[in-house]
Amino acid sequence: MTTFPRTLGGQHFDSLDHLADQLERHAKSGAVAHPGQRFPAEVYEGLPADEKALVGAACAQLVRTSPDERVLLFCSMCGKWNREAFEPALLDRIEQGPGIPEADGTQGMNLYEALTETFAWGRMDPAVVARARQVLHDHAPPSSLLQFLAVHGSAIELATAIEEAAETEPVRSDMIAYAVGRLALKDASQVLMVLPSLAGLTKATREAIVSNLQMFAGSWFGGHGDAVRRGLGL
Repeated sequence: MTTFPRTLGGQHFDSLDHLADQLERHAKSGAVAHPGQRFPAEVYEGLPADEKALVGAACAQLVRTSPDERVLLFCSMCGKWNREAFEPALLDRIEQGPGIPEADGTQGMNLYEALTETFAWGRMDPAVVARARQVLHDHAPPSSLLQFLAVHGSAIELATAIEEAAETEPVRSDMIAYAVGRLALKDASQVLMVLPSLAGLTKATREAIVSNLQMFAGSWFGGHGDAVRRGLGL
């Protein structure tokens, strides 16, 4: 456990609460260090690993209750520096509220997806995986569950999530294509089963699905590509 007081980024902090207050103000200010940076979070990217872990721990405090989309966007970018603290805190927020505001995230994601992207990475504690599966299923939008199951779900779970996401909300082309590619790695036979739910997506999305299947499961696609294209209406 890190002890306070201590210095971080040349500034003195008496406690983790003190650091969280400073990060909250910085996120709301929109300040960056130079014109090449777009987001306040980028100011802290050059810190040593132990200091970045402290920033992540402070984000775990902020993500529990902050109503401010600027603060939550900051947390989505820096919370990953201390996943052990951040992920349980984010699950508490999703499960217990308050709700996450509708806003833009980064890299084409909305804010909710930017926050829950942390659950789409590997090397998660099994207990966190189990809790995330339940909380995201019960409380999160389909796209956030899709992110998680693409990595941590079974083929059946992922196939169901793909169908639900495709039928209930607009889905980012790259997200659904990635999920279908991951499904092919888990159980390619399930890809043929989900095609009817994907046929109504935009042509660009359906073409992205084909490209990802060629990349993720080229050998399988070589024998099933015509069926996939027919199923997608291409």
